[in-house]
Amino acid sequence: MTDWTRVQGAQSQAPTLGLTVSIALTNPVASGNIMACEAIISNANQIISAVDDKGNNYTWVAPSFTVANPVVAFYPDPDSATFGLLTNGPKTLTVTLAATPSYFWYDLTEFSPPTGTVGTCLNGFNFNSGGLANATDIATFFVDTNDTLLYATQLSSGTGTTGAGWTAGAGSTTAVCSQWKILAAAGLTGTNSFATNTGSGASICIGIAPVKRNNWLPQQCIMNHSGITGTTISAGVQNGIGPGNYVWGMLADNNGAGGGTYTNCSTLVDDQGNNYKPNILNPNSNGRAIFWLGPINNGAKTLTLTTVASSTGLFLAFAEFRPPPGMSSATLDGSELENTAAGTSPQTIGPLTTSGAKELLFVMEEPASGQGNPTDGFAALVNGETWCMGYRNAPSAGSYSSSWSFNTAGSNHQYLAALKTTFSGGLTGLLALLGIGS
Repeated sequence: MTDWTRVQGAQSQAPTLGLTVSIALTNPVASGNIMACEAIISNANQIISAVDDKGNNYTWVAPSFTVANPVVAFYPDPDSATFGLLTNGPKTLTVTLAATPSYFWYDLTEFSPPTGTVGTCLNGFNFNSGGLANATDIATFFVDTNDTLLYATQLSSGTGTTGAGWTAGAGSTTAVCSQWKILAAAGLTGTNSFATNTGSGASICIGIAPVKRNNWLPQQCIMNHSGITGTTISAGVQNGIGPGNYVWGMLADNNGAGGGTYTNCSTLVDDQGNNYKPNILNPNSNGRAIFWLGPINNGAKTLTLTTVASSTGLFLAFAEFRPPPGMSSATLDGSELENTAAGTSPQTIGPLTTSGAKELLFVMEEPASGQGNPTDGFAALVNGETWCMGYRNAPSAGSYSSSWSFNTAGSNHQYLAALKTTFSGGLTGLLALLGIGS
């Protein structure tokens, strides 16, 4: 039996820029392998599609849309007819955007999965894109499948080198430095560090499991962190929310009443009329809250919060999630947890006790100031900000907590909740619940 193997790669800081950007490997991808890309793209929140030259679709995570160096990772869609494996020899990936990017740095790599692999899927990620000088670390994250590939890229204004315990991909001692390793057993990835970084920039690490998808998959996310004064704030994603997908979001209103219930909300609706207000969770304090809704089936893009009274600061963010195959419905599992204790870094919320398998955990973190980063396995949809959110797949019933580090001690708001999944009857639902796939 062979394990994950890196086959070939290509890197550049200067591809031809336009509304479409095409990047290529030297040789076609061998049948049964995957092609993945990690990059910084100036307008990563405006990606419309990613398709290779043989017509295979790719999905992506682009979590860092409010900071200086937006990172993104592309990988074959795990719900394709070949379950994320490539069988027709592509070598060129074309990314289509709503506007021409001002920069597009990337590492594009082909990997061969373990012998007998019948599908691949995203199995967690984390990133660092705050543009901090000499930053080398990417936060740990949780993977729920044995033999997961970890693929990381550092994109720096200086140069980077391969971290201890990692195998060099391409570009060690250059501005675009990639590395990879295999996590033999499910659990925390450990520190996803590069050895050096002589400049500033961004880095990202994703996990790819050698199995058909059986988990929640993050899609688009967006945050309006402008602190709007008035009664209305909106946030919108580039593409319509996919049919059957779910949304988790967070809001902040500097004039929101405390005492456990957010009372300054007049409406919270999207551009297709879906109403999120009934799903603003309690308890919440000082106008901070999380909310959810799904399934959404009408291609909504933009969410708008309207308040009863004018606010001195409004903030709004949300993320889209694709549910596990075979899922028939999702409902809130128990009650939301809230932690508003002041203190020093790190701060922990939980444990939250879940009652089912394949649940989706969502967390909001707002430190007093400085930059928040997850420390115990949650994947950050936004970090390096004074407003953060993250998620984690919970493969089985149990107790789960979320810890976040931040720069400055003081007041802190944390919220944690879970969606419980119900699977359809028959063979498809049973296999999905067992994590086997159909």
